[in-house]
Amino acid sequence: MSKAFGCPKCKRPVANRNRAECLYCGAALPEQVLFSPEERAQRERRLEQERAQSAAFEQELTQLKANLKSKKSWYQFWKKEER
Repeated sequence: MSKAFGCPKCKRPVANRNRAECLYCGAALPEQVLFSPEERAQRERRLEQERAQSAAFEQELTQLKANLKSKKSWYQFWKKEER
């Protein structure tokens, strides 16, 4: 479970731990609230993995759609047999 961090000035939750100032009031945030360099690197690696996975899924979906377009549907076969 993640910790909840609050702005020392306006007491609202910190919306972005990558920014050095509060998004609501603009007050400077203490260093312990911000992501550490290790946390930033870990987060960036996770995002890269998710982007790669998303791109692979998108490519697979595009390929499946192309395969479906090339196949005739059941009603097309039925109409030809009826003639």
